Amino acid sequence: MSKERTFYLQDSSSGLFLTSLEDSDSVGLKDVEFSINQVWYWSKEGTRLICGNGKVMGGQYGSMIQMSSWPYSSDKQLFSADTDTSSLITISHQGRFLANTGDNKIGMVPSEGDIDPSKFRQHPTDEGYHWEEADESKELHVEAFTGDTNSFFGRSDRDGTLHMGMISHPVRGPRDHTCYQGFHNEDLLSVKPLYLQHESGLYLTNKANENYLELTSLDFSPMQTWWWKKAYGKYIFRCATGNLLSCQLGTEGPAVVTNAYSEDDTYVFFSSEELEGGNLFIKNQSEDGTMFVGVKEMYGKQMATLGHKDDGDMQFKWKAVPVEQAYEWSAMNSSELPKSAICAGKSEDGEHDVFIGRGQVNGKLHLGKTYNGKRYIGYKCRLTHDYKHCNHCCNRENCQVSENRNEDNIREVETESFSVLCIEEGAEWIEFPQSTPPPFNAYSYDWSIFPKSAVIGGINSGILHYVGRGQVDGKMTTGFFSPSYKDTKMIAFHEGKIHQVEGFEMLVVNKSEIDVVTKQNINDHQVTYHGIDNIATEVNGEKFSILCIDVDAAFEWVQYEEDNLPKAAVLAGIYNDNAFFIGRGRVQDQFLLGMFLPRRTMKYSDEDLPHKLYVINKEDMKIHHVEKFEVLVCKPPAWKLYPDGEEQADKVACSYKTLEDISPDNLEDHWEDIKAAIRVELKKGTIKLAKRRDVN
Repeated sequence: MSKERTFYLQDSSSGLFLTSLEDSDSVGLKDVEFSINQVWYWSKEGTRLICGNGKVMGGQYGSMIQMSSWPYSSDKQLFSADTDTSSLITISHQGRFLANTGDNKIGMVPSEGDIDPSKFRQHPTDEGYHWEEADESKELHVEAFTGDTNSFFGRSDRDGTLHMGMISHPVRGPRDHTCYQGFHNEDLLSVKPLYLQHESGLYLTNKANENYLELTSLDFSPMQTWWWKKAYGKYIFRCATGNLLSCQLGTEGPAVVTNAYSEDDTYVFFSSEELEGGNLFIKNQSEDGTMFVGVKEMYGKQMATLGHKDDGDMQFKWKAVPVEQAYEWSAMNSSELPKSAICAGKSEDGEHDVFIGRGQVNGKLHLGKTYNGKRYIGYKCRLTHDYKHCNHCCNRENCQVSENRNEDNIREVETESFSVLCIEEGAEWIEFPQSTPPPFNAYSYDWSIFPKSAVIGGINSGILHYVGRGQVDGKMTTGFFSPSYKDTKMIAFHEGKIHQVEGFEMLVVNKSEIDVVTKQNINDHQVTYHGIDNIATEVNGEKFSILCIDVDAAFEWVQYEEDNLPKAAVLAGIYNDNAFFIGRGRVQDQFLLGMFLPRRTMKYSDEDLPHKLYVINKEDMKIHHVEKFEVLVCKPPAWKLYPDGEEQADKVACSYKTLEDISPDNLEDHWEDIKAAIRVELKKGTIKLAKRRDVN
């Protein structure tokens, strides 16, 4: 049985199809309807049977089958399939088999009992369409599908993993086309903190307990640490102290900081413009024109302020300087530990040195650790709970699962980007100084007491985290923390659980004699990602195929409505254990083919974008998200010819059922349909007509 593609499962006894029943956790047998509830596929490991609607099959209470909205870590969802000599399969779980237990309901039965296990016939879901290999040296297949768009939808196989692709519509000739494929670049999603250096050599600084900005020498403090944060579809420039840049005073006064804003507060939204030589302009679009952040002397100090390009006494050029000074996060894509990795304690069994790590999942940074050649990542996994599909109990009133709960997700790293903290010398662990809130702001950390040269772990959910270590159950473990106005806790994981640690140490590095590195460290930590892509590259030797619609099939475009996927929607494939479908949407005044997810993914990442169409735009080589789009629906012709015989009948696609009642008496009633079916087969060349030689 194929574990690399989607399929329908037809019960050989009843002729009905395995179906995840609507508004239920149960599975039953129904007539074929080509809905997402009848699409099935195996997980990447080949152990979980997943429905196209995202539910995972599980065994419950001996004979009961229950569909879950997310994968368990237990063995309740581990199934296997066995094929007999007639290519029929049985599906089993812990010695019991799927079977029709009565009234076309599916449960589990022993191999020897009153009810026989069901034997299923597997039918591919790609009926009316198929995939043809393509590359830039070949002419496109005659049935290659554009659907009145400027592209062909494709997909590539990169090291055994499926990625979306496209071919731009040829404009000069049949071979004038380029194949593109999606790729996932974690760096595009990651937010990197920085120091902002002015062309004078000084750095933008928000001094503790002050609301204005000035220029000072680099001291590696949070008051000089900045990053870009997206808000309301725009960007704010935020300091590690929690304040953000504001041009509320315009050109009449200095640049200031604020900690509160709304969507209408245009004076807090900035953008950067890259110049030659790595310099930047920081600018704000205001009612009186574009204002640039510059520097001039005010109140006897060098202060950041706003001005226009024609201001002769202002200097506007800045440079982004990486915060990784005297330390770096080095890639660890195997069991080999990077040079100068810093040890922070012992493993839980006390046998191995533990090193500080971090990993990325869909561009979001999470804490990690590595020891004995193993890499681990830990974070809270947010689950949106639906009482109708409760996996822990059957009674809503007594449900023990809270809405939007967080579950600990600690696991060994597979394909995610992972890096390890490396420090050659000067590292020191010191006690974290808990803060007494300053009198003017009862909900702010007192940054005047925070040590300079603290090691930054990264940014998660718009919050900057630092590196720490502390005791959990008498064992030293590493973690991340973000200073709070009181009772700051470090987040760490230990023995499969996320812990909040009080009374911990923080890591600082002596930087008194270092040469400041003003260019970003080049650290190749990209790895193939099993999920949604965010950039596009040209195909370079990877296996590539494009969507083709059968010449006799009928297709149409249907406007997509959330949670209402039309039947017979065309599958784009399985990406990251999720079934995606094909649609078309408008990007920059042109229609493009793409794929979309009609539900939340099983991964439950904050970066999931269900109900949006992903398309490759070759103009900027990025993946765009389209909110309004149409779904491709494809159905094979109503009638089909096939060779007679029981063996051939088993190979007929599940779209069709054999008509046994065609006879000379009712032939005329079906003659137009029969002629249409013959015409299709003649066009395909699967049948030929012969003419007697003596007939003109």
